[in-house]
Amino acid sequence: MSKRRMMIELSPSLALKTEVLAGDPCECPMCGGTGVGDAKPTDDGFTVTEDPCPGCAGTGEVFAVVTVEWRPARG
Repeated sequence: MSKRRMMIELSPSLALKTEVLAGDPCECPMCGGTGVGDAKPTDDGFTVTEDPCPGCAGTGEVFAVVTVEWRPARG
């Protein structure tokens, strides 16, 4: 399986505050992009209930959120 890499270059702004960066959406590795978790048979044995994937909540995609907090170098 190929991997996608993203590089973040950190440089402080004049505000020196907390920054939040988000990556692009990727296919959910838990469900393979289907958005469906494990299929479970119901009591009647004929129908199948498909629960949303716990990793992506049924969207089929996930994305990374990176928080950068700027602090004094010593102290």
